[in-house]
Amino acid sequence: MTPSSFSGFCGVTDALPDETTILNFRHLLEQHELTAILLEAINVYLAPAADNEQKQEELGDKMPLKKEVS
Repeated sequence: MTPSSFSGFCGVTDALPDETTILNFRHLLEQHELTAILLEAINVYLAPAADNEQKQEELGDKMPLKKEVS
């Protein structure tokens, strides 16, 4: 698959980052040991609502920054 094949995915029509930008972001996450935290946060977001509260409490202890959700 080419990067351009993703351009219409879920209605995304804006310019997508190039490979270098994505790899730089990945390396930055790895350098600061944030990859696992980011993936866990994504999993919490995607988890069923019933599981979210418990997972968010567990994740909150690991997150370097907390954002209040209103």
